[in-house]
Amino acid sequence: MGEKEEIYKRVVKKVYIIREQEVMLDVDLAGFFGVEIGEFRRTVTRNKRCFDGEDILFRLTESEYQSIYRKKTKYLPFAFTELGMTLLTSVLKSPLAIKLNKMIIREVVSKIGIF
Repeated sequence: MGEKEEIYKRVVKKVYIIREQEVMLDVDLAGFFGVEIGEFRRTVTRNKRCFDGEDILFRLTESEYQSIYRKKTKYLPFAFTELGMTLLTSVLKSPLAIKLNKMIIREVVSKIGIF
């Protein structure tokens, strides 16, 4: 199985449908990228201009959170859409984020032939 397929298998298990969008939660993405959740959230907050708009990222409501986890939490998670997940690869510094960002850029450049 190829590298893209392996990544897909890891990601698809943690995709939820919330507000009629396919999303992944920050805690799952932090684990996927190998980043501590506190640092992950600080990075997103520092780069909030990259993540404006509910088509990119939104914070879950208490009822949305409980529909997934059925428990209380001190911090409601962020939900990232596919676009938000793609943007994450440009702000996170983990080896996997950098690797995925390069894969995305190569794919885009090859499709539209910018250079």
